[in-house]
Amino acid sequence: VHPLTQDIPLKILNYVDSSGKSRKSGRTTPFATVVTDLGGAHPTWFNPGVDKCFVPSDALYKCARDRKVKPEQIVQLGLP
Repeated sequence: VHPLTQDIPLKILNYVDSSGKSRKSGRTTPFATVVTDLGGAHPTWFNPGVDKCFVPSDALYKCARDRKVKPEQIVQLGLP
């Protein structure tokens, strides 16, 4: 998903997963972000509402943390 559209799919999934009763938590459909830039990325790549955020480097791990993504959500694997 393009970084500028992460909020919209997450909101839609919250709505769909709750049988039409919108809510902020309780989503059952997994949602992941894969960041492929090595040294820097736009802040919108990092949304704390994702289940997993895959990053290729220490620099991007720090960017994710700076944007409030929790360590247990971040997976550092290198480039896919």
